[in-house]
Amino acid sequence: MNLKSLHGTLRISHLENMLDAEDARKANLNGKKNLDALVMKWEFAHDDLQEAGIAIDVLDMLQPWTTVKELSIDGYVGVKFPTWFGHPSFSNMVLLRIENCRKCTSLPAIGQLPSLKDLVLVGMAGVRSVGPEFFGEGCSKPFQSLETLHFENMQEWHEWIPCGLEYEEFPHLRELFIFECPKLQGKFPLHLPSLENLSVCKCEQLVISIPSLPMLHELEIVGCKEVLNESMVELSSLHSIVFSIPDLKSLTEEFILGLTKVKNLTINDCKELTSLCPDTLMSLVTLDIRLCPSLNNISLTSTLRTLKIDGCSALKSLPMSNCMCLKYATIQKCNSLTFISRGQLPPALKGLYIYNCENLQFVADEGEASSPSLLMNEENFNCNNNNNASHLELLEIRDCPSLKRLSSKGNLPTMLKHLEIWRCLELTSLSSIDQLPASLKYLSVRFCPKLESIVDKLQINVSLEQLRLVYCKKLKSLPEGLHKLCHLNEINIRGCSSLVSFPDGGLLPTSLRKVLIEDCEKLEALPNCMHKLTSLQQLSIWECPSIISFPEGYPTNLRVLSLTGVDICKQLFMWGLHRLTSLTDLSIYGGFPELQSFPEEDEEGNLMMTLPTSLTTLEIAKFPNIGFLSSKGFQNLTALEELWIFYCPKLASLPEGLPPSLLKLRIYECPLLKQHCKKGKGREWFKIAHIPRVEIDWSQSLSYLEMQLLNEMNQTVSKDTFFNTRSFIADDRSGRMLKFNGLAWLFLSVPKGSSLLYKEEFEKMNKKHQITSEM
Repeated sequence: MNLKSLHGTLRISHLENMLDAEDARKANLNGKKNLDALVMKWEFAHDDLQEAGIAIDVLDMLQPWTTVKELSIDGYVGVKFPTWFGHPSFSNMVLLRIENCRKCTSLPAIGQLPSLKDLVLVGMAGVRSVGPEFFGEGCSKPFQSLETLHFENMQEWHEWIPCGLEYEEFPHLRELFIFECPKLQGKFPLHLPSLENLSVCKCEQLVISIPSLPMLHELEIVGCKEVLNESMVELSSLHSIVFSIPDLKSLTEEFILGLTKVKNLTINDCKELTSLCPDTLMSLVTLDIRLCPSLNNISLTSTLRTLKIDGCSALKSLPMSNCMCLKYATIQKCNSLTFISRGQLPPALKGLYIYNCENLQFVADEGEASSPSLLMNEENFNCNNNNNASHLELLEIRDCPSLKRLSSKGNLPTMLKHLEIWRCLELTSLSSIDQLPASLKYLSVRFCPKLESIVDKLQINVSLEQLRLVYCKKLKSLPEGLHKLCHLNEINIRGCSSLVSFPDGGLLPTSLRKVLIEDCEKLEALPNCMHKLTSLQQLSIWECPSIISFPEGYPTNLRVLSLTGVDICKQLFMWGLHRLTSLTDLSIYGGFPELQSFPEEDEEGNLMMTLPTSLTTLEIAKFPNIGFLSSKGFQNLTALEELWIFYCPKLASLPEGLPPSLLKLRIYECPLLKQHCKKGKGREWFKIAHIPRVEIDWSQSLSYLEMQLLNEMNQTVSKDTFFNTRSFIADDRSGRMLKFNGLAWLFLSVPKGSSLLYKEEFEKMNKKHQITSEM
């Protein structure tokens, strides 16, 4: 085979197996003049001087033709590079990668390559100094074309010796990256006129003195010893800064004055930083401050649009009132913050997110001028009392255990549309004035065990569309006027164990599309006239043992229906399931000891009830005495795609002629049916052999959606904890919170239809391990 005309890229691996340089010479790489790229790799390195000597000779003989454009050397075990390496005759070379050449003590004279644009040096563990030999002895203009220079994981690199002012090094360098060089000290080249991106990370001994870099756009310094910023330097093009320097105490006024065009500033893990005053950065748009526990003084510029503060435990005030352009602010783990006054809320602010502020007591409060938590003045109060009030639209508060109410002396922000509160254990009410903003569309309060009331009465002009109240144990009543809210489309009430009845005679607005009422043990009756809710599509009545009747029937446009409880299910069967002609999803948690079949048949085999033919998903559970599923009851379910059967211990027979549309069958804790449905053996197997997915007593695992929800809550829960608890989940995907032996809070979700199974499993585990859903 003639390889002289070889084009493109040639990769040569396992060069450690080449023990004779003569074999390398025979490869005749120098004669392959059409190669564009050459990759050479040694896979294993040994502390063998003979092997190192062979490697030098082998690499010398593998010299490519001078027209090669890209060259990559990985794992080379020689102590030096051959003389051809970096020779200026390689005038077409634009990319050079040298990686994991751990025995080399110096770099080759790469600076003489006239067309080199990208240089990557990684894992050069033996190199202690980068100096004249790197630039090329006697070369007055090294690296004339270089645009990107990347140093990484050079564990012994101590110093970089620049050429000096008389040399014009790196005139076109645009990007300089230095990562994981823990012993590096000294200076960088001072004259980098074209540099646009400088990133220095994990160089623990390096003290950086930032030179004037007029073209620099992005600056990142992370994990270095110190940054010297005493004087003003030319950084007129700089747009983005990231500093993460544990010993950084301040950014000097002189340094900040040179940052006239900075738009994004990130300060992270600067443990000694006590003061930050970027108020002169008149182009600043985004400010992100994290893990600065000593920071106690901050002033903000009026141009700021996005603010994030996380882990600044000494910060007592948020002087945002002069941030006239601020739209979104996130405040997290600021434990010295006790309340945020309305005078601190900028007029343009649309979204405010507050998480894990342990001592926060009030938000959007009028405040007191003497409070150490505020930077308040008369102008702020005047601004608040006039038309320049906050336009806050979204307020989300989570895990603030000292929060008592949102406002102690006034209304909530008048433009508020979205209000969400999670796990605020001392919250008793939303505001001292009994009124919600007319603009409010979404209200969700979850796991606030002391909340007694939202408001007493809702005004007719309130725009509320979704109301969610989850595990508010002391909530005794819902606000009056609920039935007058013409925009309300969802009510979700779960775990409100003190709730007894609905207000206004139990009426609900006809605009409702979704009603979920679960785990409300004292709730005595459902709202009246529910059969008139012609827009209602989803209804779930779950674990409400005091509700024993549903006398007026169901809205016939329902698409999803989930019910538990013998009495309420009996009434549904008597009323007539078949009347729900649009129903696609039906979940029945039974408990009927008298039922022998489902659907029920009389002694002569006639159906006592008919299922809607529109069903696509059917879930039945806990029918202790049913022995078979009626063939007549299933023969018209031509759209059925999923069938779920749980906890039917005497069920032994499936219906004849299950519909061909059925795609998934799940059976759990039905021991007789499990025996009869053994693949290829059981007497019922022939009935289900055509179904694409059959799962019987399947094992559970933590799903992707569950992990998403855990991340959302910033909780860390091991899979072992999950498997030990085998936690139950709600079927509307919003989940439940459980506590397992005081170890961890779980907030999990599984696909729709699993709620019956998980509820039953929870009850079992509760007896064994004292799991509780109490706060």
